[in-house]
Amino acid sequence: MAVTRSGQLPLDFEYAEYADAPTQSMVDAVGRYFDRFQYEDRSTDFPRPYWRFHLIFDLCPLLEVLYLHCNFVGALGDVLPARPAPRTLRKVMLDSWTSCNLLQLYAVWKLQSVADVQLQMPLGISARIAPFVSGAVELSLLFEGDREAVHIDSQLSDARTRKLTCEALVVNKIATLAEILQDGDALSHLHTLTVPLSVLSLTLAGAYRWPRLAHLSVHIYADDVLETHHDGAPRSSWEELKCLRAAPALESLALHVHTSDGACDPPALDNARDLRQYLATLSRSIPREVKVYGFTAAIVHEMRALDSGEPRVLFY
Repeated sequence: MAVTRSGQLPLDFEYAEYADAPTQSMVDAVGRYFDRFQYEDRSTDFPRPYWRFHLIFDLCPLLEVLYLHCNFVGALGDVLPARPAPRTLRKVMLDSWTSCNLLQLYAVWKLQSVADVQLQMPLGISARIAPFVSGAVELSLLFEGDREAVHIDSQLSDARTRKLTCEALVVNKIATLAEILQDGDALSHLHTLTVPLSVLSLTLAGAYRWPRLAHLSVHIYADDVLETHHDGAPRSSWEELKCLRAAPALESLALHVHTSDGACDPPALDNARDLRQYLATLSRSIPREVKVYGFTAAIVHEMRALDSGEPRVLFY
């Protein structure tokens, strides 16, 4: 009676009848009104339908900021809107770790004009990422740690930004990222690029890309260049950098050398010398000055005494 008078229902219902278990009819009856049925030291939680947001754009026609966790099961139009979002949107942050395709939402909701869009989702084999960064002036594709995560950041025209963070589920994530860079139409205005060497090498194979590219930063991970030397010691081979012969004429080039996650020692002096020597073979294809990061202060000091020649390789 108290519940009826208050007009509200509690979250739990406790059943104290002395029996082995409540009858199914009792459970079904309680489940129509309560979230949980508790008896003795046991309880039953009743499933509730997924929240539906398919009318959110109708309810909020002047929506400016949208943060949404999209772990939904269902088709567009049933759980989420299947039409363009309000043009008043300035910032959108969506994340999902299920089969919800946020890149599809980006297209269906027509978010291209939104100033700031951030997505977080698994990187599936069917992901079409190029439309998400189409028109990029600056683009960064980088791995995190053991390469399980991928971070994609882009600056579009009119100060629009796009960020995509993915836990990689595909077997060949390097090929998936290279596919983004091979979309000439989407990246025809690209001016600045930050990219792993493995992705760059695959992208530039046999093709000329990005006619407006001026600034290139290449991140070199240990397994991109590491090989066993004749004395049995690991040593870096810089042959993969030959892909720079196919790069456009650049104004600046920076190389960021990373150690492997399990390595205790940073790149050695011999590696720095080998790198300088190999870059000399590319002098006709790269800028006259190249900046290199990732070596110890002692090696930087040693190599600074030898920074003459062409190209001029500056270690930081």
